[in-house]
Amino acid sequence: MPYCSSVPTLHATPTCPICRVEGKLLAHGVVAPFISLLTGLPLGQAAGYRRCPSCTLDFFDARYGEDELPAIYSNYRGARYSKIRRSWEPWYGQQINSAYSQESESLDERRAFMDQLLHRSGLPKALATVVDYGGDEGQFFPNVPTARRVVCDVSDRPLRSGVERISSLGDLGETKADLVIIAHVLEHLPDPISPLLEIRQIISEDGLLYVETPLDSLKVQNFQSSERYRHYLQVLVRHRYLFIPVDLVSGLFRQYRAKVPRLGVIKESEHINYFTDDSMRRLLDQAGFSVVAWESDQSARVGRLRIGRHGVVARPTSGGAT
Repeated sequence: MPYCSSVPTLHATPTCPICRVEGKLLAHGVVAPFISLLTGLPLGQAAGYRRCPSCTLDFFDARYGEDELPAIYSNYRGARYSKIRRSWEPWYGQQINSAYSQESESLDERRAFMDQLLHRSGLPKALATVVDYGGDEGQFFPNVPTARRVVCDVSDRPLRSGVERISSLGDLGETKADLVIIAHVLEHLPDPISPLLEIRQIISEDGLLYVETPLDSLKVQNFQSSERYRHYLQVLVRHRYLFIPVDLVSGLFRQYRAKVPRLGVIKESEHINYFTDDSMRRLLDQAGFSVVAWESDQSARVGRLRIGRHGVVARPTSGGAT
């Protein structure tokens, strides 16, 4: 996954990364312990869960930066990552870690969701250049004849046959992309508009942009915005063998009852932005795109983990970024 090294190291900001207005504190939280181990952050690093009153984006106010992003994503989901994560989340198994790394029903289903939305939006029968921003091994390209398939990613994972890698969109030179995919990336980024502004510069004026994000926002309770809950979390996270079962129960509640229990764990993991339809439209508009099609699927899973997804297709606007 590409990450921006110009973003300052971990910084707390209550302002929405889209609207730049202060978000309402919905709940106190902590940075996930496995993230703290990967990045060298102190255990129990505070993280507030907020909602923008303007665009309705939910977000964590502890924003990762130039130290944390490479530590998390340079060897994303590799052996060290998996070992550290399982030390605090023993239920994190290979089925989730490698859900899309090989041909599978899950991979076929994810591509089919994207393909049908793109075809509804007027995807040509053949494409010259397609770029997948944060495209892993190049396994997510649509099923249409394509002359050049490009993954923009800083990882060194082996690529599928016929796929090339660039480390930044500027490496395309004068080439303009007919289609750019940015799927399950924006929810990770401290400044989600930056890659979209870059994409606007390299996409053809009649090109298509496909954006996909999860539907995994937190449903929290009033008590979780109190000082009593904040203190409770800070104590709990320092007792690993208590934290782990409470964290597990919290995850089960989110899966089956769609909320975090009163004394559950609210933690900032890799996802720091939780998009709604309104916030995604606002983000794309600011980057110079207009939405032409969208679809939500609440039942989508990664392995056995239900996170849902929202797919959006957009076209460049004539005026560019606002």
